[in-house]
Amino acid sequence: MSELPPLRESGPWSECNRRNFLSFMLASGAAAMVGCTVRGPSAALVSNVESPEEWIPGKSIYYASVCRECPAGCGLHVCNCDGHVVKIEGNPHHPVNRGALCARGQAALQGLYDPDRVTQPLRRTRPGGLKPGNWDEAINLVAGALSELESQRDPDELVFISGSLGPTFSTLVREWMEMLGRGQLLQYEPFGYEYLKTANQMTF
Repeated sequence: MSELPPLRESGPWSECNRRNFLSFMLASGAAAMVGCTVRGPSAALVSNVESPEEWIPGKSIYYASVCRECPAGCGLHVCNCDGHVVKIEGNPHHPVNRGALCARGQAALQGLYDPDRVTQPLRRTRPGGLKPGNWDEAINLVAGALSELESQRDPDELVFISGSLGPTFSTLVREWMEMLGRGQLLQYEPFGYEYLKTANQMTF
């Protein structure tokens, strides 16, 4: 039985000699150097200079808080990991919700990390138009408008419009407006319980 002839490999390495080997190595090194020179957006990770005593890297910490998504004020347990809130659950020891939490409370993290949230002062320029600005401009604008109101005697010229406020912040706003000697506080909450409270008062 005759022996089969040896198989020959096909391709660039079938006739590899010193010249071809050095050419391939030189092309590979050049491609690697070009790839290293292309730089993307740089990001710096800065850790806390002085972390709280109870913080342990990678370990979650739970804080008790109150939900502000609606006027009910349900108790919360907020899971915080490395300074970032990652989960919200109901507080079983709170007398309002006793551990339960509605869909609005569960979705509160969407508002916290929403990339389209308002992060700076905005000034209305035309109907539907907003112009971004900085805090110094906003403070000077409000201070100038309040200074102009000092010469007027109509107390209704100043109105503080806000959503549902807690008792502490609401008291702070009222005291501030009393110091100005004018104005009123208007609170609007689409899911407020004012009408339900009035109906219960009239009924019972």
